[in-house]
Amino acid sequence: MKRGVTVRSVLLGIVLSVVHTAWIVYQESLILRLGMSFTSFMLVHGVIAILFVLMLVNSLLKRTVRKWMLTSTEMMVIFCMTTLSAIISGGDLLQNLLPNLLWPYYYAGPTDLARKLFAYVPHWFIPQNPLLIKEFFTGSHDMWRFFKPDVFWPWFKPLCFWGGFLFLLGFTMLCLSSILRRQWVDQEKLTFPIIELPLTMAKSQTLGEMFRNPLLLIGFFGTAAVLSLNCLSAVYPSIPGLNLNIINMGRLWFTTSPLSGMNPIFVAWWPIAIGLCYLIPLDVSFSCWFFYVAIRLSMAFACAQGWRDPWAGLSSTQFPWFRDITSGAWLGMFITVMWSARGHLSHVWRAAMTNEKMPGEDKEPMSYRFAVFGAIIGFVTLVLATVFAGVRVHIALLFFTIYFLAIVVMTRIYAQVAVPIFELAHLNTTVAMTGITGTAALSPKEATVLGHFHWFNRTYRQHPMGHEMESFAFAEKVGRPPRSMTWVVAAALVTGIVVGLLTTMQMYYRYGSPMGGFPSPMGAGREAWSMASQWATNPQPPQPTVISAMLGSAAIVLLLAFARNTWFGFPLHPIGYAFASSYAMEYIWLVVLLTWFIKSMVVRYGGLKLYRRSLPFFFGIILADCVVQLVWGIITGALHMNTAGPYLDARW
Repeated sequence: MKRGVTVRSVLLGIVLSVVHTAWIVYQESLILRLGMSFTSFMLVHGVIAILFVLMLVNSLLKRTVRKWMLTSTEMMVIFCMTTLSAIISGGDLLQNLLPNLLWPYYYAGPTDLARKLFAYVPHWFIPQNPLLIKEFFTGSHDMWRFFKPDVFWPWFKPLCFWGGFLFLLGFTMLCLSSILRRQWVDQEKLTFPIIELPLTMAKSQTLGEMFRNPLLLIGFFGTAAVLSLNCLSAVYPSIPGLNLNIINMGRLWFTTSPLSGMNPIFVAWWPIAIGLCYLIPLDVSFSCWFFYVAIRLSMAFACAQGWRDPWAGLSSTQFPWFRDITSGAWLGMFITVMWSARGHLSHVWRAAMTNEKMPGEDKEPMSYRFAVFGAIIGFVTLVLATVFAGVRVHIALLFFTIYFLAIVVMTRIYAQVAVPIFELAHLNTTVAMTGITGTAALSPKEATVLGHFHWFNRTYRQHPMGHEMESFAFAEKVGRPPRSMTWVVAAALVTGIVVGLLTTMQMYYRYGSPMGGFPSPMGAGREAWSMASQWATNPQPPQPTVISAMLGSAAIVLLLAFARNTWFGFPLHPIGYAFASSYAMEYIWLVVLLTWFIKSMVVRYGGLKLYRRSLPFFFGIILADCVVQLVWGIITGALHMNTAGPYLDARW
């Protein structure tokens, strides 16, 4: 019997979300052993491993109590809930919140400007008891110290404010997802290739069905063997291992000017990235590595011309102005996306204003009227909360406009391309905004308040909107209406926020802060307060170079979009340019190049038939990575082993 979204699937999803989210927070914020944050990747390792375990349980139930087996829809519900709750509490979202709020109290020096700016923090942002804040950093011997009344109740109001703030962000994105879903999924036929593996797992239901394909077995056990060897190497260094983590090869390859101007050149061989990059369309993957190489060559040329220091690295203040061309590329992508959706958006607006139902609207995640007004109310409430904290209206409006602009573009890319990781360090919303207005436009209080928002717009490695829309796409692929997932998504948002906040508070009040900088979340706190201090001490007017670089980069994206619409077969894709200028491409450029080459050979000589037959091999690579990461994380946590992860230590 085919079941829809059941009570047991939602309850099981909540239970697994609680356990998995709490484990994620401990692994990423405190233990810091696995080399890469699980939630850095768009496909969360732990969630895929949970699906693997559920398939194992289904395999056992198939032989015993068949009627208790989880259906494809139920596995889909569990996947979506555990993914979204993990993303909400991820290493570049909720985990950065408290370090962002409190960092200067404990780590700033007596003469540090951050201590003076701390006086501008609104009283509802944090508790006002200095001893309570100090204990947050020092920890205690009491496992449940945070839940004692003298700690819990002073924190209750600030946590409610920030939890509500994060829910408003997620709710506004949910409304935007409902507005754009039909345009992207039904009309533009975007396929969400990143969920191909979990979809295959959900439809297979059992491991026996999944592992019938020999290519999947080869990919799985081959990758598992390499990662297991690395785990042994981490414990017994005499055993050779294969470093798969980030290495700065540029400092070995290019040591003299002008070629040294291309540094840093990172290389990483994450198995999950290899598997996902194989799913990227050929024109996009070609454009990604092409523009990455073009940007690197332009850096060497600029170095030869004296426009750039040989060891400037990824500095945003020298040619090619990474921060500014990234902001411009995203602006150009937003214009392109909105232009292609203009007809649909006009119909949605008319339906919302007149309360007339569009054909098929009852299948959407929510009515268009509710979605439009929900998005407006969510946006306005966020702006008002920022204004009440001390930011002028036009600054708050500009900030959240840029933020949601970036979120919509990333979701559009997420729906079309199986990007393994988003890391838009050059697209920080506040930095992009001050690039336009100049830092002199901000008062010290505004710099302090906007610095407090650094936790949710630092790199965008975790943003809920893509996973919210992914839930609706997944539902359709297993034969369920998208509306059946709306409350499931909302429940996952609440679960992730509540569990993430409580786990984070319990962890800090028990163990204290592990360190004052990276790789712990305290690094994001130091980054935010350093940025706010710099704005306050060195105010700058609007920079013509910055604005010119933004507009020029946006023009490149628009020209690429025009060329693709005008000339059939034009090889360069605007997504490739936008992604090549982001920090994420710094890590995976070589993986993108090699998977593009392999896929192009497969398609050229075997056609789409051979490509589809080859997919299980890469699914096996992804699956093995996720399973080994979870198993090794559990083992090292249970045995308190301070060792490297399956990728081995990152070497920069």
